[in-house]
Amino acid sequence: TLRHALVGATDEDRLLGLRQRAFAALTLLALAGACGDPSDDHIPSRPPTPKACETCGLCPCVCHAGEKVWRDSDMDVCHAWLLGAGKDQPPQTRAGVLGALGSLAALASGHPAKLWANRRVRSAVLAACAQGEPGDVRKAALAALWSFSACDHIQKRMWDDAGVREALLGATAANVYLSAEAPPVRQPDEIRSTALRALANLATEGLNRAAMWRNRRLVGIVLQTVSAGGPLRAEALRVLVELTKSYDNVDSMAEAGVQDLLAAAAEPPEEPQPTDAVRAES
Repeated sequence: TLRHALVGATDEDRLLGLRQRAFAALTLLALAGACGDPSDDHIPSRPPTPKACETCGLCPCVCHAGEKVWRDSDMDVCHAWLLGAGKDQPPQTRAGVLGALGSLAALASGHPAKLWANRRVRSAVLAACAQGEPGDVRKAALAALWSFSACDHIQKRMWDDAGVREALLGATAANVYLSAEAPPVRQPDEIRSTALRALANLATEGLNRAAMWRNRRLVGIVLQTVSAGGPLRAEALRVLVELTKSYDNVDSMAEAGVQDLLAAAAEPPEEPQPTDAVRAES
C-alpha cells in the first residue's frame, strides 16, 4: 500500500533525498487523517521477557519468519513521520514536521489526545524544545506544545510530565546559560510568549492550579514578568489570573502580594505628558 511504501522510504538506510520526500508525503497524509489513532499507551515501555514459543520451541519465535510485515497502521505512519523531526535531519525538515504536528494538534479532528499518547510524539517535541536547538526548530516545537496544551483531556497529564514542565519553564526564563563558561543569553520574546501561553492553557485545568502555584520556579518567573512590565506582561498575567481561581492558592498568593500586582495591572496606563516643544507649538 501507499502507507507501507512511504513508511519504508523513511528507513535510515535510505537516501537522504528519498527520506525527505517521504517525510513531506507523510506530512500530507497525517494532515489528511492518517494519524487518527497512533496511541501506544497500550504497549509497555519495557517489553516483557520473551518466552519460548509453544509451537516452534524457540525464543524468539520463528514461526512467521520470512513473512512480509506490513507497516501501514496509524502508529506506523506516525513513527515514520516523526523520524523527520530527528536531529539527523536538516533544520528545515525538522521544523516542517513539527510545525505540521502543531497544526494537527490544534484541530479537534486531529485527535490531539491520541497523538500525545504516542511516546515518539512526546519525545520528539520535548527534545526539540531544548536549549541550543536551531531557532526555527525550537519555535515549531514550542508551538506544538502550545497546541497540545489547549486540549482539555491531556492538560493534567502534560503538567504531571517532568519533561513538559522543564521545556516550558526553561523557555519562559528571561536569560539562559548555554554553557558553564559563557555569560547568560536573553531569550527571544517569541519563545517566552509561546511558553507562557502554553502554561496559561495548562492553568485552566482546575486539577493543575494548586500544583502549578507550588512550583517555585514557575511562580518566580510569572511574578517577575508581571512586575517588570513589557510585552510579555499580559501573557504572564493570564497565567496568574488562572491560578487565582483555586481556593487552595488564595492565602499564599495574598502573602506573595499578588493582589497588589493585579490591582496595578487593572489601572489604566498613564497618558504621555506633552514635551516643552509640543507645548510651545500649541
